[in-house]
Amino acid sequence: QERIGKLRKTLKKAKKKKGGKVDPARLNALRAQIRESGASVPAPGFVILRPDSSDTEAIQQLLREEKFDVAVLALMESDDGKVSCSSSMPETCQANGFAADAWLREALAPLGGR
Repeated sequence: QERIGKLRKTLKKAKKKKGGKVDPARLNALRAQIRESGASVPAPGFVILRPDSSDTEAIQQLLREEKFDVAVLALMESDDGKVSCSSSMPETCQANGFAADAWLREALAPLGGR
């Protein structure tokens, strides 16, 4: 347990040195995964991802900066067992009656989310 804590601190320091930037190759891989998954669902569609917890910042940055044709929900489990989520809902989905709040409530209900 103590070794894990030290490793986390070391990784955090390395990340700060790097400037907290997300690897562009990782962003491209996640972008491609979302687009590929979204291409196979009818409109208004959605994609649910379960990326590694190490991809949390990459997912958040990607959903903040990029607009997708489908709704995206990413569920990431941290080392302490908590689940965090990031989501994005395009206006085209909302215009077709796909309500973001209702969708998230339903998707997160089995996890005890709000």
